[in-house]
Amino acid sequence: MKSTLKNELEEALDTGFVAASAFYKYGSRTQVRCDAGFTKIALMPDGSAFPCNLFFGFNEFRLGNIFKDDYKKILDNPVLEKLRRFQGNQCTLTCGHHSTCTGGCPAHCFFSHGSLDFADPRCMMKIHP
Repeated sequence: MKSTLKNELEEALDTGFVAASAFYKYGSRTQVRCDAGFTKIALMPDGSAFPCNLFFGFNEFRLGNIFKDDYKKILDNPVLEKLRRFQGNQCTLTCGHHSTCTGGCPAHCFFSHGSLDFADPRCMMKIHP
């Protein structure tokens, strides 16, 4: 029998609720900024894997291809180190969500600043202080 990603991870995969995990931490890993690449992987129809669908089209975040690459190679891709180096909420604003927020979406930071090393530019505290 041919081994597939779904068969290999049958007990670990869950295709349930999806949320912006950097703002909503229910069930997510609090030691990471976002669930991208940890509890979720986004797939393109051609099998290309990315930490999150928001990184589609950015080749620097491509993890591999589920039709060509071993799932361990995809999950151990060094690209995920950028997301694993969480240093805590980088937002300098103080609000009622600061203790549970992890700085917002890294993809939106990348879109706005070209780097993952910023707080989410969409933070409502920045818009409505």
